[in-house]
Amino acid sequence: GSAMFDIDYTADILIDNRFSLVAGGNGYGNQLNQLSSPDKVIVDNEGNTLILETDNRRIVKWSEGDSEGEIFYEGSGSNNPNSLEKDKSGRIYVITNSWDNIKVFNPDGTTSEINFTGITGTYEDMFVEEEEGVVSIYLLYSSALWRLRDGELKRISELGGYGLSS
Repeated sequence: GSAMFDIDYTADILIDNRFSLVAGGNGYGNQLNQLSSPDKVIVDNEGNTLILETDNRRIVKWSEGDSEGEIFYEGSGSNNPNSLEKDKSGRIYVITNSWDNIKVFNPDGTTSEINFTGITGTYEDMFVEEEEGVVSIYLLYSSALWRLRDGELKRISELGGYGLSS
C-alpha cells in the first residue's frame, strides 16, 4: 500500500484469554524453566510443544500447564541440534550440526538415524513431507535443494537470484 505512517489505519485485537504462556517466562538462561535463543518450535501429536534452543544446544519438551520443560534431546560435540521437523505420522526429525545425520524419534519411543553423504556446502534448512506413507526430507545446503527419499539423495534444484532453476 501507500501508507506512510502506522497511524494510517487501526485494528482492535480481542485476546479473550485465548493465548497462554507455554514455555519459559523466567528470563534468558539454561534452567528448564527458561529459554535461550529459541529457534524452532513444533507441536507433537500429543499436544506437547518442542522448542529447539540454539544456545543451550538442546530440544526441550513442554506439556500444557508445566512450570518447566523436560529434555527431549541434548546435543554434544558435533551432534548439537540444528533443525527440528515433524511428519504426519508424528515422527520427529532432528538434524545435527554434523549435517550428515538426522535423528528420528518415533511415536512409539524408538529412535533411529538417517546418515547421508554427498552434500557439500553450508546447511541452511530442512523440511519434511509425508505423502501416502512416503517420507521425503528436503535439505537446503548452500542454495541448493536436495531430497532424501527411500535412502536416495537427489539434488532437486539450484536456487538462483530470481527463483528456482533446475
